[in-house]
Amino acid sequence: MSSRAPSASTSLFHESAEHLALRLEQESSPEALALAEEARGLVALFLAWQTSRPADADRVAGIQRLFDVNRRAMDLLAR
Repeated sequence: MSSRAPSASTSLFHESAEHLALRLEQESSPEALALAEEARGLVALFLAWQTSRPADADRVAGIQRLFDVNRRAMDLLAR
């Protein structure tokens, strides 16, 4: 982790993951609940970033994970 201050966008990533988890938790399918659990993991990750900014590579990987979970969730919810 880096000693630099957290990015201003970190709270946006946190809010996005939180919203995604809540939406998925409203569904009853095991697939939706598994995605909700992944989103909750990202919520925890982004909360940690608010106190200690991650290394750039870790930041990129976390954001990519959010985009991936979001894409899979939208595919699932569109069915």
